[in-house]
Amino acid sequence: MKIMILTSYYTGHGHASITSAMTSALDTTDVKYKVVDMVDLCGFFLKKRCKAYGKTTTKRPWLWNIYYKFSHKFVGMTNWFVRRSIKKRFLAEVFEFRPDVIVSNHPMFVGSVLDIIKKSEIPTKFATVVADLVSINNLWLDARSDMIFLPTHEAMKIAEEKGLQENQIKQTTLPSRHIINEKAKTINFSQAPNNELVKCLVMSGGEGSGDLEGTIDTVISNKKTCVHAILGRNKILYDKLIEKYKDNHRVKIEGFVENIQEIIPTCDIAIVRGSPNVLMECINLLVPIITTSCLPGQEQNNDTWIYKNGFGLMCPDTSKLNETIDKYLADDRELLKQTRYNQFHYRDLNAASKTMSTIIEMANNKTYLERKFKDRNFKSSR
Repeated sequence: MKIMILTSYYTGHGHASITSAMTSALDTTDVKYKVVDMVDLCGFFLKKRCKAYGKTTTKRPWLWNIYYKFSHKFVGMTNWFVRRSIKKRFLAEVFEFRPDVIVSNHPMFVGSVLDIIKKSEIPTKFATVVADLVSINNLWLDARSDMIFLPTHEAMKIAEEKGLQENQIKQTTLPSRHIINEKAKTINFSQAPNNELVKCLVMSGGEGSGDLEGTIDTVISNKKTCVHAILGRNKILYDKLIEKYKDNHRVKIEGFVENIQEIIPTCDIAIVRGSPNVLMECINLLVPIITTSCLPGQEQNNDTWIYKNGFGLMCPDTSKLNETIDKYLADDRELLKQTRYNQFHYRDLNAASKTMSTIIEMANNKTYLERKFKDRNFKSSR
């Protein structure tokens, strides 16, 4: 059996993280798989725009919001443009690998790819793993998908309202990376960190967007706290803050790190943006959350979802961060303990395995697929 996974390593860390979770699950099976970075298959213009994702979301979130709303409203036009950009290179990948199932965890490569598959009569099934929590772009919800995996009740409700069939959609917890889950298995909700000062993790996605400097300044104005800040790939901010806080023993600054699974559990509270990936990793590692902002578009209402489910608090006004921290610490940290308990009973460390098992079941007609790949001349190969 062969599975092709479509993703992007340029448009945020979330897609890459889900891909890592999926491939780790497949590594325990005898399934062959191939990961395709779809941005590398795009034409010059689209590839350039995708690679500018980090700068756009960091410096011009309003512009990203325009892109997002356009694609949400004009699905057909967006799919047409993407399809034209990827078609020849994508077909070359498919003909070489000949997958039984194609799985996409990126909204740009759902409808556009399905257009190519259907028009070229490629004999493969198609699954979509939605990487957003509650604000679901219409690009995700293509009725031609054989299966769409949605991470929340809110996302399921949107899919149902769009007319997708019950046997076509499935709710599964957003998959986290294997390294996160392995660490999470060693942590229980009763095993809270025992820091002398309240240790606050401050980060804002892989690109280090938002007012991280202001957040750090506010938190350390409280003498009961210390900060471990992860700035991602934001090298300019990293250089600035390393110099600014070099003599402050209550602030530790790091850039992009490879051992985040070791860092998160040492913290009492995570002060983060509403990135689905980061939120889920904090939940799995049982660290209560404070959300300060959400990227317009796909992260909208993630902070509300966190609050409603008892996984964290919201603080859109960062000048009030210390008041929010104090809510966690009141009554002998009762809210902090309850939040960890809620996270523990929600998390599903086997989400990736469950998702991939369902996808493998979809590909149970392998012999028929192999015969069709072997015998027919595809329309789009001309």
